[in-house]
Amino acid sequence: MGKCTTEGLHPEELACECQGSPTPSYNITLSPLSPTYIDTDVATSTITVIAFNGFTGKVDFSCTVSGVPHPAPSCANPASATVTNGSATSLLRVSASTSAAEGTYTVTVNAVDGHGRPPDNGSQSSTVSVSHVRWILMGGGRISLLTFVALLALWSVRLLWRDKRDA
Repeated sequence: MGKCTTEGLHPEELACECQGSPTPSYNITLSPLSPTYIDTDVATSTITVIAFNGFTGKVDFSCTVSGVPHPAPSCANPASATVTNGSATSLLRVSASTSAAEGTYTVTVNAVDGHGRPPDNGSQSSTVSVSHVRWILMGGGRISLLTFVALLALWSVRLLWRDKRDA
């Protein structure tokens, strides 16, 4: 593996002299989660592994969701990616259930290669927001939009039936 030494007294005068081959390494990038707002569905992001200095091999991923309030959305660990030709990709999925609290959350992806080494640029993060669509009706009671539409449809049918009966 390569060995670097520095020379110079002042930062602007530092020089690096490398001997031997540079160490193979990699970075990861994370595209923004899409959609950025979820209710009870899934947001996805592409994880890209970028190889340096001839890096090849398997990269394993893990993910965490942080933020308050709880319960937060969840993420399953993305599938491993195998770098053979300079880069590889994997898919991150973050899902929210009806019990997920509304709020903005940070989703962090960590990676390690087959030797347990993390990427040169460390873990990567993106954000997702949970927003449940609700309507407030008489007396401050909360019902879902779907229930509201169903009740509106029933009310409309009742009015049509009454108008036909009276005609």
